[in-house]
Amino acid sequence: MIYLYLILTSFIYQLFKFKYWTHIFFVFSKKILDIVGYSATVSGSYLIGDEGTIYMANGCLGFRTMLLFTMLIFVTGDNKKTTWFYVLGGLLLLNVVNIIRFVLLFIHIQKNGGYVLNIDLHDLYNYIIYTIVFILWIIWFEKFSDLKKDRKEMAVK
Repeated sequence: MIYLYLILTSFIYQLFKFKYWTHIFFVFSKKILDIVGYSATVSGSYLIGDEGTIYMANGCLGFRTMLLFTMLIFVTGDNKKTTWFYVLGGLLLLNVVNIIRFVLLFIHIQKNGGYVLNIDLHDLYNYIIYTIVFILWIIWFEKFSDLKKDRKEMAVK
C-alpha cells in the first residue's frame, strides 16, 4: 500500500491538471458565499473578493489525503458494494469540508482585509481533516472492514 501511494503521489499525480476540480470547488464556494451575503468572483485558480483573493494550488484540493483514505478502505474491504459506498461517502464528506474551509478562509480575508492567521487556519484545517479521516477509518475498522470479520473468527476459535 505504501509503494502504491508513493507511486501515485510522486508520478501519476503530477500528470494531471487540476484546474477543472479547482474551478468546481470555487464555484461551490461562491454559491455558498452568495447565500451568506458575500460577493465573490471565480477566475481560474482564484476566488476573488473586494478585500482579498484566495489562490488554490493543487495540494489544496486534498487529493493526497483522499487517496490515502481510499487506499486503506479498499485494502481492508471485503464487500465491494459496502466498500464503494463508504469510499464515496467519505470522499464526499472530505470535499464538503474542504469547500467549507475555502468559504471560511474567504470570509476571514474579507473581514480582516488580508491573510491574517492564514497559516493558523491552514494548520487548523489539516488537523480537522486528518481527524475526520482517522475517525472514518475507526468507523470502517469497527463496523465494515474484513479485519473485523477476521477478529470475530479468531475469537470463536
